Amino acid sequence: MDLTELSLRRIKVLELRLRIERISFRAHGLVCKPDRPPTIANDADSYLSFVLGFVGQERYGEVIGVIRLSRHIYKKSSDILHGRSSLLSASSVVLDEWEFVVSRLERLLDEWSEKGGEGVGVSVTIPAPAGEVETAEPYPAG
Repeated sequence: MDLTELSLRRIKVLELRLRIERISFRAHGLVCKPDRPPTIANDADSYLSFVLGFVGQERYGEVIGVIRLSRHIYKKSSDILHGRSSLLSASSVVLDEWEFVVSRLERLLDEWSEKGGEGVGVSVTIPAPAGEVETAEPYPAG
């Protein structure tokens, strides 16, 4: 494999990372409506959770899976770009898989936009894990 091919793969890794950051910050902005945009990209993987605001509860399982895969890609891309991985260049198969996941993440925003942006800003109820009892009050009275 020549240097040009390796460089193109690293550029693709960077592109995927930037696309994840764009969706992450866009989701945060649409769901939270902050007074000003974030100034650093350190919270991009944590902001991915706000993508849940684009879908109804019936799709949470699917979307959580996409978010988890996107976080994995985000971390691995950082390792590759900063030389912290023995995988200094991702294979074309891995890049195709990552492209598929990032496209699914972007499609969630596109689907939400096509519906006119309905549902963002409403409260999100996350069901209690199995075996835990939900209470009417979030905190014990006292």
